[in-house]
Amino acid sequence: METTQQQSVIQELLKFMKHTGISQNKISSMLSFSTATLISLIDGSYTSKDPKKKEKYLAEIQDLLNKEKERFEDEIGRAVIPFQNIHNYRIFKEVCSICEKYMEIGVVVGEPGMGKTRSASKYFYDHTSTIYLSVRPSYSTKTLIKRLYEK
Repeated sequence: METTQQQSVIQELLKFMKHTGISQNKISSMLSFSTATLISLIDGSYTSKDPKKKEKYLAEIQDLLNKEKERFEDEIGRAVIPFQNIHNYRIFKEVCSICEKYMEIGVVVGEPGMGKTRSASKYFYDHTSTIYLSVRPSYSTKTLIKRLYEK
């Protein structure tokens, strides 16, 4: 019988996976155990002669979730700085207006720290008819298309 705490860790993991679009395979590559073990933990079919193993696996999942939350909180924390309408934003805005005019999908890529995410957030705030979708390099094409469809 699973405890409420064990169910909570699994629910939190499922919520994280849905929010980020990270697959079970990708999650298991971040953990010390196999994808099959992860799946059996998620669906509740995990069995072992040693009950401590399940606790160890769940603790490892919780540690991973805590680290990822810290990383997301750091990213959110950086967004507190007031927005500056710099050259990169003007270029971003021009690309977006071209996409709107020709009804095309635009993809913005570049080095970290160039203001892509902040520019996209600002543009979306100013132009509510725009679909804004931020993805991570770990997203699969299927996840990207699914998230775009949901938006």
